Amino acid sequence: MKTAQKYRRKKVLCTQCQSEAKIEYQRAGKEIRVVTTCPECGKVETESLTVESAGHWMKIYAADRERFCMSRKKAENTTVTGVSSENFQREQCRTGVAQKRQKPV
Repeated sequence: MKTAQKYRRKKVLCTQCQSEAKIEYQRAGKEIRVVTTCPECGKVETESLTVESAGHWMKIYAADRERFCMSRKKAENTTVTGVSSENFQREQCRTGVAQKRQKPV
């Protein structure tokens, strides 16, 4: 959210009578059960979700980090269009000043 307002989710309505239903979350191992109960008509709906282990995603993350991220040592030695990373801002400032001087007023 772009504003500092507290997030409020929409009320869950009963599919049968359209009154506000209560939600209960139950977790057992890798399974999460979402139980929706209507206090008016008594209808109960149950959904099950299975959570994958994080190990698989951590392997992919590590491989991507190796492929796409640069080590600090390599970053220090990298040049950007012929200018070392240490002097990059200084060089940008010099070229900006030089360009301003060359423009006719």
